[in-house]
Amino acid sequence: MWGDGKRAKFDLMIGSAMDEIRYFVPSEGGEEGFADTLRWIARKDRTLLNEQEKAMYDKFMETLAGESEVKRLEQYCNDMNFRAGNTYMYFMKKPVVTPGLGAIHAAEITYLFDTWVADPMGPDDVLGRAPWERVVQAGLLRVYAAFRGGPASVRAVPSIKKALKEGEKNMGISAEHVQEATARMRALYGENKKITDGNYDRSLAVKCKNGTFVGRKYGDVIAFRGIPFVGRQPVGEYRWKAPVDAVPDDGVYEAYYFGTVPHQGVDPLQIGSLYPAGEECLYLNVWKAADAGAEKKPVVVWIHGGAFVAGSTAEPREEGTAYVQENQDIVFVSIEYRLDAYGFLHLSHLPDGKDYPDAQNLGIMDQMMALKWIHENIAFFGGNPGNVTLIGESAGGCSVCLLPLVEGSHQYFQRIISQSGSPFCTRSTEEAIACTDELMEKLGCRTVADLQKIDPEKMIEVSGSLLALRVFPERDGKYLPLNPYDEYKNGAAKDIAVLQGCNKDEGGYFAFVMGEIYSAFAADRKAKKMAQLTEKERALAESFCNDEKNSSPDYPGVTRLFEQIMFKAPLIRMSENQTMGGGKSYTYYFTPESSVPKMWCAHTIEISTVFNHPEENLITGRRFDETFGKTLRRMWIQFAKTGSPSLTADISPDGKAHEWPLYDLKDKRVMVFDEFNIHPEKEAEVKIVDWDRTYSLTKYYCI
Repeated sequence: MWGDGKRAKFDLMIGSAMDEIRYFVPSEGGEEGFADTLRWIARKDRTLLNEQEKAMYDKFMETLAGESEVKRLEQYCNDMNFRAGNTYMYFMKKPVVTPGLGAIHAAEITYLFDTWVADPMGPDDVLGRAPWERVVQAGLLRVYAAFRGGPASVRAVPSIKKALKEGEKNMGISAEHVQEATARMRALYGENKKITDGNYDRSLAVKCKNGTFVGRKYGDVIAFRGIPFVGRQPVGEYRWKAPVDAVPDDGVYEAYYFGTVPHQGVDPLQIGSLYPAGEECLYLNVWKAADAGAEKKPVVVWIHGGAFVAGSTAEPREEGTAYVQENQDIVFVSIEYRLDAYGFLHLSHLPDGKDYPDAQNLGIMDQMMALKWIHENIAFFGGNPGNVTLIGESAGGCSVCLLPLVEGSHQYFQRIISQSGSPFCTRSTEEAIACTDELMEKLGCRTVADLQKIDPEKMIEVSGSLLALRVFPERDGKYLPLNPYDEYKNGAAKDIAVLQGCNKDEGGYFAFVMGEIYSAFAADRKAKKMAQLTEKERALAESFCNDEKNSSPDYPGVTRLFEQIMFKAPLIRMSENQTMGGGKSYTYYFTPESSVPKMWCAHTIEISTVFNHPEENLITGRRFDETFGKTLRRMWIQFAKTGSPSLTADISPDGKAHEWPLYDLKDKRVMVFDEFNIHPEKEAEVKIVDWDRTYSLTKYYCI
């Protein structure tokens, strides 16, 4: 009837479906054998079934009438593999197409749901299908009921559905992975409550200006999660408005759980995006050693990446417990900020947009407000407000490069670490307005009042499909300068020490993530970028792409061009300009490769190493050398403590002295993070940037 491959697929589907059904199946009469069989399959690999179980499984298989029946069951189970997204879409009264399922409308599923509420299993004629189909459908409806009954702020499931579909198609990310990741992230969710009975552990409580927050102890680390750093969350009348300063509060609050994360699409490789999301998202988290000591400690503040449209502090590879466990001489903080159309949407040109003058840069404003809260409260956690280092990756790296250019920011931090980030991911006012106008047209809106009526999940879904890698902070000449690179060259950040770098194969991440659609995306973006260039620049860019040194079947020249424009050339320009402006730049080049095919030394690959989470190897595919990881982390911490990342042999985990030279305009030395040989080298020897063909393209910012 079917080959081993189809049978294996069926086994996986039934297992996934039954994981949600949780044994909620009929067990009386003739259905008992079927129910028991599904239970066994759900909790065991089929190869581990005993003879009796195998016999029951085979008997069950014999009840299938043929290929058409198998396909019908596959369809339902396929839907179960990401039933949450589909069922939510049904509830929204939209037809949905899933692999092998076809279009199903809200009326049918709502009827089934309402029937199931009255009689969960129902008589045979309720669904008009065989009992085994009814069991699978009941599981589907059960998930539907859970999401339908939950608060709107945590129902970001349409994007989950989309992530699953695209992940399986393009990346080879399995339904099982997304399902497990979703369950993992949602299991972390909880609501921090106000403590009114006085029953809490005083040793785990810290009194701040806007309340007393009670954390949880993990070994010798205390974690405080979900602390609000604003006086009003950005919902209702505060949507698309500047963040509101925290207000005094004498209440006592749990700080056990991450707050809801910003509305966003889902990235299967950035599983923090699967944590419950909502507009009430302006929270931060603090980790400190349980034995604080009397001396105030350096503070490290993490700003996550995600192209300004994704990412969260709930991301497991960036969670702070293991980081502080190893480095108890710091206090670690991670912060949220508004993303996508809720954090970076130019509105002031609209008919009723004058009341929203800051909407284009709200995410950066949120970061500034978080830094203000940290400055005013971190001493209560044992941190030194006069010794703060910002660290960010990708969009977070861009953020930490932009923040020194915001008026009044230097009182809040003294150093920045930018991993694969620079001002490249910013846009002009004209580009920002064009993005807003495209979004408005797609949504059928003319005014901000119209936008206010759009469901947040729809807003994010449409923005994600329309404005990929175009939603950025705006160089508006008011909050952010028109030319950030020139600001560094003119000394705007000369009193801020900078550690910055990039990875050898940044573009590998994007090609891997997009999979089979990458070629079309790359061709479109290349054409648009080429249209911006002069004739001479176009010729040089084409020459770069066609150079055999920059191209291979697995890594085309256009990908190398993109990583030059987005990461490598901006890194060197930032190093040059910070140095010209009289400031300090310590520059690095990260080279260890992933074991994941075609990932190479990709964008984001270093994050799990930086935060001491080698077990989070979705990108790395493996654990990097332990001593290498410890040495890198100690350099980052040493920079946060002293302003220099150099290590003497007695404090270096590998027992070797590492003198990290400042970047200078003559030798242009960088620190190469080879997994088994951390060493300084001249840029001319490493050849990070193509000075003749790509360096000048930094003036055009992103691709």
